[in-house]
Parts: sequence; structure tokens; C-alpha cells
Amino acid sequence: GVLLTLGRAAKGAKNPVAHFIDATFLIFFAWEFFAQYRCVYNLMGGPAPLDQTTFLPHPVRWLKRQITRRLLAFLLERNVLEFCVETEPVEQSWKPLLDGHVHCIPYAIAKIHDRVSRADARRELNLLGNEEIFLLFGTQRADKDFATVIRAAQLRRPRSRLIFAGKHLSGPSPALLAQTINFTKHRMEDRFVSEREALLYFAACDAVILPYE
Repeated sequence: GVLLTLGRAAKGAKNPVAHFIDATFLIFFAWEFFAQYRCVYNLMGGPAPLDQTTFLPHPVRWLKRQITRRLLAFLLERNVLEFCVETEPVEQSWKPLLDGHVHCIPYAIAKIHDRVSRADARRELNLLGNEEIFLLFGTQRADKDFATVIRAAQLRRPRSRLIFAGKHLSGPSPALLAQTINFTKHRMEDRFVSEREALLYFAACDAVILPYE
């Protein structure tokens, strides 16, 4: 439905450019194959998701990988597809495949002027003042190993509280992973939090966990 709406909107535009934040690679490449205008795609991680088809039978996995890679090569040759990333390591991981079609646009981080104490931040967020809190901040994606973090938190005594602050985009959601092992000491904010909330969460936690695989 989204692709059809985008196609109709682009028909009346002069030199249209479509910007995708997230989409399944094969579906997106197949759609762009028939499109008559340029596209920009935001990459949130390394190239591994191109080949993440473990739930399919082996012959189908091989065919899907071949089609995906060939479509990508064709689109890059046509110069109708560009990719954006937010960090240099991610840019370098894609360079061998995308060459000059991947561009790093660093995430804009505003200078923090108002510093908040841990006690004040926890009070404003309705968190207990004496518990250990670990923050997992940012979009929830398949290239982050939330399962290991949740299992480790389940084993700690006394148990620490995990806070997940960020929109779920791909892969198993932390909420589902926690429910699977009956881990309940968490807070799930499955959305894009405001800058004010981000400031409070970072001030309130004891440590930030970056669970990249």
C-alpha cells in the first residue's frame, strides 16, 4: 500500500526522489527496478541483513540471495539508488559492496546545556532511586543482541532493571524476548523518544549497554 501511494505521488512531481527509512531489501530492490526515479535508502547496520533468510529452505535462501544481489548491482549501475548511514564504521562495512553510492551523514547531536542529576531524572521518570538501571537506547534492530542482555539480567541477583528506549524496526522485539523467559523487570518504550526524555534516561541509568553483534 505504501509503495502504491508513493508511486502515485511521484507521478506528478518533477525529478522525484523517494527516501526510504526501512524496508525489506528484496521487496525494495524489486520495486525500484520498475520505478522511474531515484531513491535514497537509510541503512541502520552492516550488510549482513542482505543474506538473513535462515527461516527459508536452503534452495530458496540461495535463490533469494542471488536475486537480491543482482538487483542491487543492476540498480547501482543505473545510478538510481543511493544509501545513507549515520556512522563511519557502518559506511566502511558497506563500501566494498556499494562503493561511491554510500554516504555518511552523522546523526545530529545537540550540545547538552541542562544537566540533570540521577535522583531528579529518576523521580521525573517514576523510577526507583536505589535500583540498578541499564539503558539500551536507540532503534531496536536485528543486528542487536537483546536476547543475551535479557538473559544476563534475568540471572543477576538482585536483578537490574533494563530500559529499552527506541522504536522497534526489525528482528525479535525485546518485549517478546523478555516475555519468552518471563523477565519482567524492564521498561519498554517502543517509540522515538523526545530529546528531553533521552536526556532523562541517560541521566537516570547506571550504565548504557550497546548490544551490537
